[in-house]
Amino acid sequence: MTDFEEIPLVLITDDNPNNIKVAGSTIATLGYNIAVSQSGQNTIEFANKKHPDLIVLDVMMADMDGIETCTKLKNNPETADIPVIFLTAKNDTDTIKKCFEAGAVDYITKPFNNYELLARVKVHAELQMHKKRLKKLASLDELTGLNNRRMFFEKAEMELHRVERYKRSLSVMIYDLDNFKKINDTYGHPFGDKVLKKIAEATTQTFRDVDVIGRIGGEEFGVMVPETHLGGAITAAERFRKAIEELEIETDDGEIVKLSVSIGLAMYPSNGCNLSTLIKGADNALYQAKNNGKNQIATCRI
Repeated sequence: MTDFEEIPLVLITDDNPNNIKVAGSTIATLGYNIAVSQSGQNTIEFANKKHPDLIVLDVMMADMDGIETCTKLKNNPETADIPVIFLTAKNDTDTIKKCFEAGAVDYITKPFNNYELLARVKVHAELQMHKKRLKKLASLDELTGLNNRRMFFEKAEMELHRVERYKRSLSVMIYDLDNFKKINDTYGHPFGDKVLKKIAEATTQTFRDVDVIGRIGGEEFGVMVPETHLGGAITAAERFRKAIEELEIETDDGEIVKLSVSIGLAMYPSNGCNLSTLIKGADNALYQAKNNGKNQIATCRI
């Protein structure tokens, strides 16, 4: 299953276990993943950790009523975009008005009609999944599946702010596929695209999940390595350089093409350093690696 075929996660919140059982068994017939909560506070905590695609919420609960719960969810940027459907026995105009003012997308009264519940849950869950797909597409490089240039810089900026706040270190590397124009000219652009995909695969396999990876232009890629001094970054970069050097990509004619990359490294912390300075330093180091013969690593201390 691909990321774009993820199954929606629906959180059902009600302080009555029987109500949860009835609603949960009904919604489960859609094939969705179901989670349950019996309090507003637990719902808020779950939403912050798991980010469900839809919350089905009762109004009347003992510790924190549904309207207060929904308001807190909507006031938190981390959970504000999660749609909330109220499912409750209260059907007076004032309550309905307060529910929608709190940020609900829909309102269903108990006892509910199974078909109505399923239809409304399906509409809002699928709409949320569609929004997530669009958001993901907008942040990814279409060819490689890595972060695109905009998203790489956004994530890198956030990571830099984090290490600044906690007085930590990080390193940035910019790497470039050597002689890529010659590869395109010799074997054609479709093969060039195949090469870039292989480079992207090797990147994700070599670096850690916490590292920020992106394609920032053409055959140029960026990696931000948090909690890593220059020595550790050099070790990681050398491991990656060797992995690319060992790649063998076959053309349609059966010819084996060997690859190499040049890598520029820069490290934070440094006085007055910002992301632009770090990237420029890594770029300058990359230029040095190219001029020194390619297929190597060069460093720049800001």
